[in-house]
Amino acid sequence: MNYEEKVLITGVCGTIGEALVNYFIENDAIVYGVDYQETQLAIMNRRLDSSVFYPVPMDFTARLFEIY
Repeated sequence: MNYEEKVLITGVCGTIGEALVNYFIENDAIVYGVDYQETQLAIMNRRLDSSVFYPVPMDFTARLFEIY
């Protein structure tokens, strides 16, 4: 397979996000999946081929720093 397309999907542990992950993997894309649910990401990573799915644990809602 020729994995030319790379896709970044946020919210991959949700219903729509997981459907998008499956769609793009089935269509020969490499998927970077972002979500804050690290346990669910680990489960998804075990289920999917690790050569085409890369979990990225990240919480966009967390404050990284305060601006004064």
